[in-house]
Amino acid sequence: MKLKLAAVLLALSACPMAVFAADAALADNPELKALFEQDQADRNQANADWQAVNQRDAERRSRVLAMLKTGRLRTANDYRHAAFIQQHGDGAEDYRLAHALATIAMTLEDSQQNRWITAASWDRLLMSHIEPQWYGTQMRGDADGMYLFPVNPTAVSEQQRKHMSGQSLAERHVKLETMAREIGQKLRDPAPTIEQLRAAQGQPNGD
Repeated sequence: MKLKLAAVLLALSACPMAVFAADAALADNPELKALFEQDQADRNQANADWQAVNQRDAERRSRVLAMLKTGRLRTANDYRHAAFIQQHGDGAEDYRLAHALATIAMTLEDSQQNRWITAASWDRLLMSHIEPQWYGTQMRGDADGMYLFPVNPTAVSEQQRKHMSGQSLAERHVKLETMAREIGQKLRDPAPTIEQLRAAQGQPNGD
């Protein structure tokens, strides 16, 4: 079902703007806004109980799907809020739907926030398939330290990367170093290659 919804949403995002009825009188969905704020609050708390957060994430995703099926997403903010919630899923189907929602948000309103979630959801979808990300939005960590998930440097230009994610690849590395220092974590040096990550998951490497 999520795959079908994502396909429909992506098809709609390629249509003329008029399809989305960008009526200035439309108000953001208040329930969805509240769910988004709860999602962000869960991630900004110190010493979070991630088992409990994961359960609340699943409940929020269920509500997003219910609202999507009943046509309750109408504004760019609605689609962005839904995309953030869906991105905090646990598999490729969730990330694919998040990217579809984000793409519609960006189509309705070409803002930096909407471009970022579009880039981040695409990167996360690629990462779920152990493929190099395009924009450099996804950081990871393990017992050996924090690292930037491998990036395909030629998938997009550096100008496109900064336009979508708000930062160049060099700036992302600086942010990683800053974050690691702030939370008292070390950097994994050298960072793992995509081939090493695939091998760790028992996946064959392509030519």
